[in-house]
Amino acid sequence: MNEPTKNRVQKKYQVGVEAALEVMGGKWKPLIIYHLMTGRKRSSEFRRLMPGITQKMLTTQLRSLEKDEIVTREVYNEIPPKVEYELTQYGWGLKPALDHLCYWGENHLDKIHETNPRFWKNFKAAIDMKPSQSIQSEKLAKAPLSYDNIKGLSAGHFVIIA
Repeated sequence: MNEPTKNRVQKKYQVGVEAALEVMGGKWKPLIIYHLMTGRKRSSEFRRLMPGITQKMLTTQLRSLEKDEIVTREVYNEIPPKVEYELTQYGWGLKPALDHLCYWGENHLDKIHETNPRFWKNFKAAIDMKPSQSIQSEKLAKAPLSYDNIKGLSAGHFVIIA
């Protein structure tokens, strides 16, 4: 992989993060790798999992990951053609980095919701709604109104404290 070829010029990087971002950086590559960690995928599965990606962009990103030996592409000789993508052993080496990114991202989302005034405005508006009020537990019913007390609830599961 590090050997220069006729068509590729070997780049020089100042730090390892530059090389890593060259291979897995961007909007779609980390998501593709993340989804491949649950198993082989076909193009149609990626399109369902990532509805914002175009077919052209998906193909470009998969080819780039294949070129960098992060994924393998297996073509089955059948009609209609069937192509599956899978992480290589080398690609699995990115799992710890993605795990840390996911963990950081979840903490970041918690922080955003905690400090986002629009989130609190919408939450308090839901609190002020007329009943069909429900209290999911005594503990939550008696708890003070704070993000920590509601962050595990989805948007449709507000706890109304009367």
